[in-house]
Amino acid sequence: MADDIFHDKDTNTVTTVYLFQTDAKKENRHFFEGMHKASPEAIYFRGLDFGTGRWKPDGVRIDLEIDAAPLRCSLVLIELEATESKALESARKYVPESSTDICNAFTKYLDCILKDCDSRADPREAQFVLLMEALKQNVPVQVKTAAALRSSTTFLEVTTFSDKARLSRFDETTHNHIINEGIIERRPFLFRNICKYSAEESKALRRCILILDAIIRQEDHSVASVSNWLMKAPLKILLRRKKEKVPLTLERFVLKQGASGITIDIEVLLSELVAIWAENDKQIDTERARKLIIDYFPIALAIKPQEKMDLIFKAANPIDAR
Repeated sequence: MADDIFHDKDTNTVTTVYLFQTDAKKENRHFFEGMHKASPEAIYFRGLDFGTGRWKPDGVRIDLEIDAAPLRCSLVLIELEATESKALESARKYVPESSTDICNAFTKYLDCILKDCDSRADPREAQFVLLMEALKQNVPVQVKTAAALRSSTTFLEVTTFSDKARLSRFDETTHNHIINEGIIERRPFLFRNICKYSAEESKALRRCILILDAIIRQEDHSVASVSNWLMKAPLKILLRRKKEKVPLTLERFVLKQGASGITIDIEVLLSELVAIWAENDKQIDTERARKLIIDYFPIALAIKPQEKMDLIFKAANPIDAR
């Protein structure tokens, strides 16, 4: 069921659901009214158009989790179509977009709703005020897109935006996310001492190190796709050729780690990495290397296999890794 995707099972948390039909298509009304009946406590609004810039979704669902104070929020852009393939295609087009831009556009839309409610003495106004106040209080927002059939009342697929952003309106602290049995948790990405990473995090960290190494050692010249470049990244070639003083932790992580999670001593990994760079006359100490990786990791996490490396390198250079 759609609700299982969003509702936190912590009994101390109350989730308020907001459901917006953001177009005037009569054929879409079945879906929104059906979803509202499935969650009768949801705040349902229809009547004002909403656009995100290039796109106009059919609807928006907001799940605001509240305890003693606002905790977190998910914003889902809904695309409805008559067929499954078309619905998936329509929803997935949002994934590369900026979560920040979507949140800003929605805030403006919500402001229009408040003005509309005020002009008509709409009893739902207080609930929309609560949502607006939450957004102004730096509540982390996870932006997603969902595909559904018009004839249904549940989602076919829910996808988190590729920037993985966990946003706040005035403070954008980098976090990664975990989705576990419908419970969305949040924690900072750690890069100190002994750390345990998921398969996704491990692959992103490997991409991060390989790209930074190529930039630092000035071997960032390729127009290949990410997937092709990763197979023959300069650091991989260097480690395969190295015969003396092989950095065992770095070698294992870069060359031998499969598609699984990992527990690794970050301090050893960093020391071996900066030693490689020192051999190439690149004077970067451990703390500088740590900061470079922490800063670039969120970008590496969002990189797609089909992207081109020349664009990746161009975007990475402003981090001043040389």
